[in-house]
Amino acid sequence: MKADPHFGKPPSNGTPDPNGSAASFGSASPTGDSGSGPPSSNDPKTTRRRRRSTTSGPSLAEAAASGWHHALELGDYARSLIGVRADRAAIDVRRKITKAAIATVAAFGLGAVVISAAVRFVSGTSEGLALLFGKRAWLGDLGAAVLILGGLAAGGAAFLSRREKKELEEHLEKYENQHREHRARHGHFVGDTAPADPRGTPRP
Repeated sequence: MKADPHFGKPPSNGTPDPNGSAASFGSASPTGDSGSGPPSSNDPKTTRRRRRSTTSGPSLAEAAASGWHHALELGDYARSLIGVRADRAAIDVRRKITKAAIATVAAFGLGAVVISAAVRFVSGTSEGLALLFGKRAWLGDLGAAVLILGGLAAGGAAFLSRREKKELEEHLEKYENQHREHRARHGHFVGDTAPADPRGTPRP
């Protein structure tokens, strides 16, 4: 029995082998040549596209909407801050005006009290001197004026004298402290009196 010489060889016209082995014409070679099937998952271009699609950030419209939202929020904060500052400034101005008004009213009241007291004091002194001088009103008024004006003049002179004396003492103490510091730093002061010479003549 002879072996068929065409056994195991694919026919040239692509028809199935009568022994049962069907080989398609133009089938993929075992070396992995490119065919008509879907691209492999190990393709670097496909992997790069998938990675780019998964790691891409928000779109331009989303970024613009987010920026506009933050700008509106910042504007609300700015308006709130300006409102708080304006209210605080208004409260401070109102408090200052209230304090100034109270101080003005108090000053006028105190001035009125002082003037009224001065008028009553002058009137009482005048009436008392008038009774003392035999109910002579003009003499009482004259005596009261001289007494009050003289007292004010004497009080003012005493106050000024005391003030000048105190200022003079303060200046003298200040200059003495400066002289002591000068002596401590240089050993002498230019205004100090030179010690007398043993022969009786003062040193220059």
